[in-house]
Amino acid sequence: MKPFLYLSARTSDDATAAERASMLEHTGLGSDALVHHRLDRAPLPEIDLTELSGVLLGGSPYDWSAPPERKDPLQRRVEHDVFALVRRILDADFPFFGACYGMGAVATVLETPLGPDFAEDAGAVTLQVTSAGRSDRLLDDAPAQISSFVGHHESLLEVPKGAELLLTSATAPVQMIRVGERGYATQFHPELDRSAFIRRATLYDGHGYYPAGHIAAIEQATLGLDTTPAHRLLRRFALEHGRR
Repeated sequence: MKPFLYLSARTSDDATAAERASMLEHTGLGSDALVHHRLDRAPLPEIDLTELSGVLLGGSPYDWSAPPERKDPLQRRVEHDVFALVRRILDADFPFFGACYGMGAVATVLETPLGPDFAEDAGAVTLQVTSAGRSDRLLDDAPAQISSFVGHHESLLEVPKGAELLLTSATAPVQMIRVGERGYATQFHPELDRSAFIRRATLYDGHGYYPAGHIAAIEQATLGLDTTPAHRLLRRFALEHGRR
């Protein structure tokens, strides 16, 4: 099988390693089938999409909608590389799955406004499957409501033109979209289970994702939370688009 390319845009070694482990676990792919490139370590090389099964893009502390003066050279370079690749991917309707930062990338390419209106503190979210979601291959056997984890400063203010809204929530209406037939993006983190969420949230303590004392309350509130249907999105994406 041709490998999938997984791109990470985190500057923390611990957060990067944890996200990669979660991606491997929930896509069901081995490390040779999920090739990893750290955007913070090196510019993106020339990518031959014909040699890949698909591309996954994880989260990031970077905000696409941040004012230019708040973006350091590394953030600007990462954004440049991601924007160029995601535009190519969407134009070609090539298999893509972007989580959180990946949603921002899709929004930016499609010139869809991003802002803080529907920012969500780090925590659990209940997602509702839309009618379009019910007929999507990644969600067609999902329950009407699924649980996952979020934590973001910015989100889409509307559904991109031509995209399908697959999952929504009371706190952020655009939670999962499909662009074309094979381009997916989520505002939530389908790779996170409860323990992985708590580890990641702790790593980002003080970054404005939650108020003091919040994580202890979330730990208690999410005991027994089943995030399996959200993880299944990644596994289905890998199974649907793996090719020889």
